[in-house]
Amino acid sequence: MNKLKKIMYKIYVAGIIFISGIITRTIPAFASDTNSKEVEKIIDAIINPLNILLAVIVAGLAVAGGFIITKNITELSVAVQQQDSTGMFHAIRGIISGVLLAATGLILGIFGIKV
Repeated sequence: MNKLKKIMYKIYVAGIIFISGIITRTIPAFASDTNSKEVEKIIDAIINPLNILLAVIVAGLAVAGGFIITKNITELSVAVQQQDSTGMFHAIRGIISGVLLAATGLILGIFGIKV
């Protein structure tokens, strides 16, 4: 049984070395001008629906952020009237999270993702 474990360990190590060699292998890519317009059309056909989906998701997040801001402003006004410091803290935290959700498009733009 011990001999079998040694053989299995050697196979395991050889497999790890083989897989790491495949992963780290670089494959050169050569660009050609002959098919560049066709490739651009294919890339646009793939990326355009993803851009539309991204815009819809960002718009949905902005709407949700607006609802959260509205809800937490009302909670803040109630907490201020009742002089509830914990309620004020949670309401302000909710307002900040709503602003972050509503400004998702701006934040993505800062990171270089065009929406």
